[in-house]
Amino acid sequence: MLRVRYVRDINKEIGGIRELDKELFGFVVVGIKKKHWWVVKDNGFLAAYAALSINEEYGYAFLARVGVHQNYRGRGLQKRFIKAREKFALDQGINRVITYTAPHNVSSNNSLITSGYKTYNPGVEYVGEGWIYWIKPLG
Repeated sequence: MLRVRYVRDINKEIGGIRELDKELFGFVVVGIKKKHWWVVKDNGFLAAYAALSINEEYGYAFLARVGVHQNYRGRGLQKRFIKAREKFALDQGINRVITYTAPHNVSSNNSLITSGYKTYNPGVEYVGEGWIYWIKPLG
């Protein structure tokens, strides 16, 4: 079974995350060191990753990014990452999680729905028009 693992030293994983990011999205995510990261490896191969940002000032966590290599899709990794990040946020005293997705990202949208997320209007479309904004209270 593939195991979701919290990354204690991002410097050991940054190369693999950047490679998979570029393969999946065509570009490399910025601000890698300002987030908390989880990975799934299969015999040393980076199969998937997920990130979380915490905003202590406003008391929320942000599901920042998930990347799952095409050979590992359909195995429930995204939901396992959601649960791991929610638990981490709760352990940090955070009481709500937010994120956003593209409307065409059906698998991510379904994972969020089945994980208890609801759509909401943030008041300001912080990533622009046409995105779906999600929220889930914790605890």
